[in-house]
Amino acid sequence: MSRMIPPFYDERITSDGEKKFFHALQRLDADYTVLHSLGVAYHQEKIFGEIDFVILSKRGILCLEVKGGHVSRREGLWCFTGRYGVETQKSVGPFMQVFSNMQTLRKHIGKQFGVGDPVARCQYACGVVFPDMPFTQKGPDIIQEVVFDTRRSLDEIEKYFEEVFEYWKRELERKHGFSGGTLSGVNINRAESYLRGDFGFIPSLGYIVERTEEKLLALTREQMERLSMARDNRCILLRGGAGTGKTLLSFEQARRKALSGKRVLFLCFNRNLCLNLRSVAKKTEPHMGNLIIDTFHGFILEALESRGYQLSLHMAKEKYYYETVLPENFMKMCLDAPLANQYDTLVVDEGQDLLRYEYIMCMDIMIRGGFQGGNWHFCYDPNQNLYNPYMEEGLALIQGYQPALLTLDTNCRNTRPIGIYNTLLTGMKPERFFRVDGENVLREPYSDFSDERIRLLRAVKRLIGQGIRPGTILLLSRFRYENSCLKGENVFRDICSFQDITNLKPELLLDNSIKFSTVQSFKGLEATVVCVLDVEGFKDNEDRLINYTAISRATSLLYIFYNRRLEVEMEDMIADSAGLLELIEE
Repeated sequence: MSRMIPPFYDERITSDGEKKFFHALQRLDADYTVLHSLGVAYHQEKIFGEIDFVILSKRGILCLEVKGGHVSRREGLWCFTGRYGVETQKSVGPFMQVFSNMQTLRKHIGKQFGVGDPVARCQYACGVVFPDMPFTQKGPDIIQEVVFDTRRSLDEIEKYFEEVFEYWKRELERKHGFSGGTLSGVNINRAESYLRGDFGFIPSLGYIVERTEEKLLALTREQMERLSMARDNRCILLRGGAGTGKTLLSFEQARRKALSGKRVLFLCFNRNLCLNLRSVAKKTEPHMGNLIIDTFHGFILEALESRGYQLSLHMAKEKYYYETVLPENFMKMCLDAPLANQYDTLVVDEGQDLLRYEYIMCMDIMIRGGFQGGNWHFCYDPNQNLYNPYMEEGLALIQGYQPALLTLDTNCRNTRPIGIYNTLLTGMKPERFFRVDGENVLREPYSDFSDERIRLLRAVKRLIGQGIRPGTILLLSRFRYENSCLKGENVFRDICSFQDITNLKPELLLDNSIKFSTVQSFKGLEATVVCVLDVEGFKDNEDRLINYTAISRATSLLYIFYNRRLEVEMEDMIADSAGLLELIEE
């Protein structure tokens, strides 16, 4: 895919044809960088704000004027009819406009880089696009050779680019005896940096991230429609990758069942996810006492303690305590005296961590009718299985109850670049659809923890300087804070407040603080901007699972800080995983 800057357009003032043209440009290969001003030109005094598209490629710099709706020329005036039927008239037509803007852009670049610089001396070209109509008119100020309209397929865009560049190359040779040069990848990046930064057109990174979040939220609402598929099924086994909306759908299913008067038990594995969902439920449904939200282990421990069981964690190793002592004693307790109040519906999120024989037998006791005859909704993602070596056996057991099988295949949390990078760095099968484009993923290699701290601080300062709110930034590490690159003094003390939220209750979170958490504690949750810290491996299975979970927490912007000695391992991982991208559909 091409690099679109910014990765969205304003749908309120963009015609259907312009949208189709935007998406066609999006489908160009990665050699193209496309800067555009479809409804987001906030600096109209800057000439670039008057150009609809500036396309950077090896061939040079191409300026495009896009005229949506109906366009005609009558009695020397250009007439434009927009999507709402309003006609405007101008004496200057789109061909003269785009040519003038191209020349001004070329002069600005010459002043910035110097007239002898490859960016200034590359081939410049311009064209006019009519995405909603065929444009066949002729006239002294109309250049049919640079027209793209509905007579051509959107699949012919690259061919059109070649034709436009060739036209202007011939014109330059005819009039001045020379032609422009090509652009290397380095010079494309230099041009992009100038056009999106100093030239003053592109909105701040903070604004872009906010708009990306809005689009992801709209897609999340779209996922809610999947609930209608689950309404008529007594038992459901739902599989979906990170970001497909499993937690949202599970929670909404539980809420709706509870609102209908059912006693509902919602179980998950992660304590922080549980606390966050409780907080949401308290705000949205404060009087709904028939919805219980808990972790699996928290629920059975409370049940045991209510019956007088005293099971000290100090009496056993932590792993054995949670995997064996608690479930076995819970089942023994229920055999001696069954639960007084079983639940009408059981909803389970993070099922990959709970698909174990002992756990399933415990949950079977909690539901009226058990798994065989009761109502239940079970969600899982095998790619986020950080703790459970027995998941496949547990999955086979629960499939034996013949639930309705549902799959979520649209990622509604992560932007496309984040989703693609997750696949490349982990080798995990991607979701079929990523509907929201976004900013590129940024990689930061470090030599040691001290170097990593310096690079992280620099990145955070840059983000805040570009309009990102500190409260939207999350730092994730596989290590606890005291073992991470941040151990010791608070490096953010002169910038903003900072919180380690690994074991912090949601009500104590500050809106304006940068936050730190372990990857394991943040599983099931998300943040707008994520910096994945302390990456010390890519190919080991445990590294892949942790990296997958960490990367998929980011909704709009992602930084990856990795040990410099892993460069070869990372590139090998990317090469090995590249074939999986063919599974992603446009």
